[in-house]
Amino acid sequence: MDRREFMGASLGMTALGCALPRMACYGFLNDSKSLVLIDSTLAESRLHAAKLQRDNRRFIAVGEDVGMLWHRQLRYWKGTLTGVLRPSDCFVLQTFSWADARAFRTVQAGPRAIAFAIDADRSSEPIS
Repeated sequence: MDRREFMGASLGMTALGCALPRMACYGFLNDSKSLVLIDSTLAESRLHAAKLQRDNRRFIAVGEDVGMLWHRQLRYWKGTLTGVLRPSDCFVLQTFSWADARAFRTVQAGPRAIAFAIDADRSSEPIS
């Protein structure tokens, strides 16, 4: 393998490694158990929800306090959580998801919006 082939192959693998989490954050990986969080005050969030509306996904409005929403509903959700929210809301969700041992990925979706994905919960399965 010469230097050009090596550089091309390594750049291609790097690009693929960067693209896969972004595709998951934007909903390209179809998950029937996914829940999409919407912030109706953000244009990016409304656009993201409009794109996913035809996929028969469940949507939930974030409202004022994403922390209360996490403790009331999102913490017990067994599927994937995705959406486009403010950076402050994403920080709160990231903190809570890490506390529950769930993977959290983000991508910048606009000047004041972040697309995120929280993987399905595998930590609450009963231990035998």
